[in-house]
Amino acid sequence: MKKNGFTLVELLAVIIIIGLIFLLAVTNVIPVFRKSKTKGFINDAVTLAEAARIKYKDDILNGLDDDMFAGHMSGKKCYSIEDDLIGTYASNLNARLHGSVEVCYGTTCTYDTKVWLTNGDMFIDGDIIDENNNNNSSLIKNNFTTTDYLSCGVNLTQSNIVYNFKATGSLQTLTIPENGTYRLEVWGAQGGSASYSADYTGGYGAYATGEITLNQGDILYIGVGEKGVSATANKTDYSFSSTSAYNSGTFGGVYINNSSHGGGGGASHIAINGNHGVLSNYNNYKSQVLIVAGGGGGASSHKSTPSWSGNGGSAGGFIGSSGENMNSNYYQKSYGGTQEAGGIAVTNTSATSSNLSQQAGAFGRGGGDITSNVTQNTVSSGGSGYYGGSGAAHGPGAGGSSYIGSVNLSNKSMYCYNCQEALNLPTDEAIFTVSTTGTSKYKNAAACPGGYSSKPVGKCAKEGNGYVRITHIP
Repeated sequence: MKKNGFTLVELLAVIIIIGLIFLLAVTNVIPVFRKSKTKGFINDAVTLAEAARIKYKDDILNGLDDDMFAGHMSGKKCYSIEDDLIGTYASNLNARLHGSVEVCYGTTCTYDTKVWLTNGDMFIDGDIIDENNNNNSSLIKNNFTTTDYLSCGVNLTQSNIVYNFKATGSLQTLTIPENGTYRLEVWGAQGGSASYSADYTGGYGAYATGEITLNQGDILYIGVGEKGVSATANKTDYSFSSTSAYNSGTFGGVYINNSSHGGGGGASHIAINGNHGVLSNYNNYKSQVLIVAGGGGGASSHKSTPSWSGNGGSAGGFIGSSGENMNSNYYQKSYGGTQEAGGIAVTNTSATSSNLSQQAGAFGRGGGDITSNVTQNTVSSGGSGYYGGSGAAHGPGAGGSSYIGSVNLSNKSMYCYNCQEALNLPTDEAIFTVSTTGTSKYKNAAACPGGYSSKPVGKCAKEGNGYVRITHIP
């Protein structure tokens, strides 16, 4: 008679069979899971690469150029996932992934995007990502090499990483990624032109530079000046532009009584440890201002009194330049800003003029119209600066001053177009100023033989909008 239940042999047989089934299942299922996870990781990489391309296109459309160039090489732009530079373009991927994406653009590119990426388990180490997702699984590595995967394989402590800032009409910021020395370069903006009896140009913006030691996490607040508003010919009635060039502090571009008057150019500045917006808002926080490059004064053009016409005064180093052709026949003369005060306007002895206080420059802004009151606007505005140049009724405005007086700066200097110099080192260290014209041994004659450039060139005065460049020095 057979007893109920299984014998020990039968139980062992069942266990062995179940074990074999489980082993076969695991052997076949785990690769499926792994393949699925790898596929998901690759899809994330492709998504991030596409997000970086979209972000770059948006940056270009909006005139932004404030992200890190990979290895300071023009044509390669690095977006860090860790710093959230790609932002909402990649949804919430950056919450669980680490790395960076490099976008290459231009005719010399041999690839579109490279990716450095990890989820803690799988890695892609600076490889080209195929946007069509073909054969990307072969890019999976066991780990990263020694390159910095958060900055497109570039070691920030050993590379000249360059951050560039164009004029955007608003304040910009840079959070310092690594402890180290950084070179600050700022170019102020040109003043607005004027055209009536003849064409006259606004004064050129100045250039200032210095080096500073910064710590990771420090935030720099950057204002890039815009070119002053220009005034066009053949206007016989009051016609006023309500536009104020960024960081200028005055309105400009007016046609009045057979004359035209340009607006002042905006200053470019870098501040630290306090976000107060435009430069003029730092009047009570001057210790937070690291460096300033002044803007040029607006030009003046007259039909009935050509002798009152002239080019705007260019921004200066320690002192801004006066409006050009300041002869005794001028209705009003303009003077540049200094290190201590804004420039003032002076009326000649044969004329009467009101609102001289309005024409005066001040900290962080040029003199001229600050109320949009067109009836007051026979004035070409002064350029902004550490202290702005004065405007002038029926005459060209003066240039603003620049600033390198911060004790935190070293290796510092200022360059300006046809301006007053201060070349006695070390006595003049805080106001060291070189004219980009003339015979000074310090000027950059090779790069800007005329003394100015439309591009941001070191030791050259600036035509057009201002510019800011910050370089990490290894």
